[in-house]
Amino acid sequence: MASSPASDLPPADPTFAIPGRAHWDTGPNDMPRLQLASPDGSTATVYQHGAHISHFQPAGQSPVLWMSQSCVYDGKSPLRGGVPICFPWFGPHAERSELPSHGYARIRPWDVDSITSTDTHTIAVFSMTPNDAELEMFPNTCHVRLTVTLSSALTMALEITNTSDSAFTISTALHSYFEVDDVKNVNITGLENTQYLSKVEGGTYTQDDQPIKFTRETDRVYQNTTTTCLLHDPDKQRQIAIEKTGSKSTVVWNPWIEKSKNMPDFGDDEWPSMCCIETAAAGPDAITIEPGQAHTITAKISAQST
Repeated sequence: MASSPASDLPPADPTFAIPGRAHWDTGPNDMPRLQLASPDGSTATVYQHGAHISHFQPAGQSPVLWMSQSCVYDGKSPLRGGVPICFPWFGPHAERSELPSHGYARIRPWDVDSITSTDTHTIAVFSMTPNDAELEMFPNTCHVRLTVTLSSALTMALEITNTSDSAFTISTALHSYFEVDDVKNVNITGLENTQYLSKVEGGTYTQDDQPIKFTRETDRVYQNTTTTCLLHDPDKQRQIAIEKTGSKSTVVWNPWIEKSKNMPDFGDDEWPSMCCIETAAAGPDAITIEPGQAHTITAKISAQST
């Protein structure tokens, strides 16, 4: 999809680089992005816009994260695919429908705090604090930090610190899109017998004791769950594990046929190649943070051949 130049994005700081481990380049429409590599040959890409992870490829595997070919790269819109950061609310705003869906974190530039490396890991830290316009949307001061750790696995730690004088409640998600060969043939284990809210059918249900399979549009918030999910893809002969901490919601989503046609940044025929398994704190699992306190949500993604 055509985009206007992202000229108002801040330039990347070239001093944040490590030869052979981390360097900056530009993606579509000259948007700055950080390319990471680990000692074992795994790679990842993080856009400065939204601290958005668009790529993760473990050594010896095909890419794990999915990006839409219709993604808009204008430095203002959310990127479709990868791992958008939903904050400080998940989904539409509860009271103000004119505010951006999933909050402001995914549609603004983040600062780069540090890039470091060890014998086994490459680590990049991004952060943001809300500006005046964002404080008008969510009137609570805070500091948000994303630590991206790359080894044979990809670990994302989203830390929210309350710097205000009163408690506030946030809903959030690491909205991970996974690349699959054919969503109709994959299944997800780890959420058996778990209660979920279905945004498609409406109402609350309980998953049976069988793996989740995709047969139609699926948009579910699994509640009060801290378990690891496994995405089984027999066509790719691969299993993806999503481990998490600090999160009691897991969102499972695929738009299927009709909804795909109604999303301008999502190709009409792309839905079979992706599904979302999101590490979240949503609905009744939203998080209240006291003044001076912090909460961290962590997702660790790994893949192995089957």
